[in-house]
Amino acid sequence: MRIPLAKMAVEETGMGVVEDKVIKNNYAAEYIYNAYKNTKTCDVIEECKRALMRASKNLLPNNFIEGMACVGGCIGGAGCLTHGEKNKAEVDKYGKLAHEKTITEAIQSFSHVEPKKEN
Repeated sequence: MRIPLAKMAVEETGMGVVEDKVIKNNYAAEYIYNAYKNTKTCDVIEECKRALMRASKNLLPNNFIEGMACVGGCIGGAGCLTHGEKNKAEVDKYGKLAHEKTITEAIQSFSHVEPKKEN
């Protein structure tokens, strides 16, 4: 699977060498795994509360906690109250309507946007 993904990346961007991308992706995958293997993920508020309580008492062996109010994460974002099949269909519909169909197109669409200036 690594070689086809590397080929797709080179074809989509027109940049890079397939063999180099395979090596980079292997390294990145291993790096990300090692960086997050000690992460505690929590679904639903009660599980998050338990993890935070354990961490406050040094009883949690993990070095990072990712807490989500919804099982698997919220469809509409943090604190969203809608999670049903209808909502999933709306997310899929939004994806189909998006003008950008590739990662490169999405990145390029933001390349002209000026960063917000803080007051």
